[in-house]
Order: sequence, then C-alpha cells, then structure tokens
Amino acid sequence: MMSDMGAESVTSIESNSRAFIKCLIVKEILQMGNVNFLLGDFDKFLQTTNKKYDFVLASGVIYHCLNPIQVLSNISKVTDQIGIWSHYFDHEICNSIYKERFDYKGKLVLVNNFEARYFQLDYKESLNWSGFCGGPNPSTNWIEKSTWINFFNSLGFDFKIIAESLDHPNGPEFTAIATRKSGAK
Repeated sequence: MMSDMGAESVTSIESNSRAFIKCLIVKEILQMGNVNFLLGDFDKFLQTTNKKYDFVLASGVIYHCLNPIQVLSNISKVTDQIGIWSHYFDHEICNSIYKERFDYKGKLVLVNNFEARYFQLDYKESLNWSGFCGGPNPSTNWIEKSTWINFFNSLGFDFKIIAESLDHPNGPEFTAIATRKSGAK
C-alpha cells in the first residue's frame, strides 16, 4: 500500500520464512522495485540501524513480542510517525477467548523508566499448526490499551485510535496513529 501511495522507498521485515517467500513472489509479480523485503527480526534491525524513517507501520507484530514496550521504544527512536494495528489485553474479553492461556495477574516491568504490566499469552497448541501462528516464541506479552496510551504520551507522542473492535475473534484490537508532538524528543 505504501508503495502504491508513492513512497520513494519501503523496507519491510518479515520473520516467517514462508511468508517472506510469499512477499518476494508478490514483489516480483507486481514489479515493486521500490520495496525491499528482509527476512529477520525487525526489533534487532531497529536496534542496529542508524537510519531515520518517515513512517513505521507495525501491523500485527507488537502483540507477538516478548517485550512490547522495548520494541515500541525502539520504533520511536527511528521515526516520528507510527501506524499500528494490534491486539491489546482486556481481562474479561481475553479470558472469554483464551481461558488459561493468559497469565491474568500480569507481571510488572520497568522498561526505560516506564512501568508497565505484561500479560503473558502462551501459544500452546497453536505452535503445532502447519500454518502460521504468528510469533517466533512459545509465548508473548500483551499490554492493556491504557498502557499503549500512557507509554506514547510519556514519549511525547500524540496517540490516536482511529478504529477499534472488541469482538475480533482473537481479542480486542485497534488501529492507531502515533505522531511525535512538535518539540518532543
């Protein structure tokens, strides 16, 4: 979509090798010369790049991270504009879907002087699927919607949820834009 909208250059990082091959096939078929697909860990890439990006899209990735606040912090270091689609933790809704797969007490963590509560989700039987389950680890950590908002506010970003659904089959989700406020570093 970014390529179609006129982006000069797009770097896309895929961690799943099957999905990566599919990306390369689509790139070839659609002749997307301005798109560079990489196979690997996007968070490691963020930690090592010196490049600044006009926009970073984190679609369907943060809720698969072991340390989502650190990943969001790393993203905020390379851009002033972030597009996000993600699930978030809501005790009642997640319990109705995932039952015992979540740690509902959560674990308090401190990441770059920001305190957050992580709610661990174990992938369990989904790791045995022949299809794509999403995350590279046996578990992941979700954060509450209020944590998303408070975290971006702490970094000097304006965080706007532009769409939200509480009845997604995999849990509550939103689409949001985070934009660094003028003068914020």
